[in-house]
Amino acid sequence: MAQLPILAPYAVSLGTGALFTGIILGSYSLVNMTGNLLAGPVIDTYDRRFTIVAGLLTAGFAVAGYAAVTRPWQLLLVRLVHGAGGAVLIPAVFAWAGDRSRSGEVGRSMGYAGAAVAVAATIGPALGGIGGARLGPERVFLFLGALLWTTALIVIVTGYREVFTGTRGGYPGTAAQPGPALRPLTAVREVLRHPVLAGSYRAVLG
Repeated sequence: MAQLPILAPYAVSLGTGALFTGIILGSYSLVNMTGNLLAGPVIDTYDRRFTIVAGLLTAGFAVAGYAAVTRPWQLLLVRLVHGAGGAVLIPAVFAWAGDRSRSGEVGRSMGYAGAAVAVAATIGPALGGIGGARLGPERVFLFLGALLWTTALIVIVTGYREVFTGTRGGYPGTAAQPGPALRPLTAVREVLRHPVLAGSYRAVLG
């Protein structure tokens, strides 16, 4: 959220035109939306913490990489990597929160997680814009990358066994167990054809 208000001016400073700037900004959402579907089977195969760390490290590398680019096409590439990292990270975090919830309290856990996203969406752009104006966008990108890597380190320290074995943790009180393993493309087709979810897809894309 913090990089959103400074990314477009930063792209323009690299000599990017209006059209390509729009492509750079939208590329994250395109990769993220597609990646969410493909990431589902991966998140259900490996431990949640393992996929959270992978998403944090990938996103952190990409955001810090914004500060190193010198050409518009380079910015587009790291933006795509950022979208891929976020596509794994966000669903993994929500899945982890659901797994750790007591029976009947999954909704409350999702509410807390959603509230955290809302708070970030509220204060992130303001802080990013102020930081970009006073310190320069490169320093903001490096700070955000370091913040993501620090968070990854915290996840590793608090869940060492799960992260490095890559196995699914059998958490006590798990509200919902992962379903049978499916190939990524098969899983995507099953999700898209789900009759209960079809209305949600139409609402989001509409």
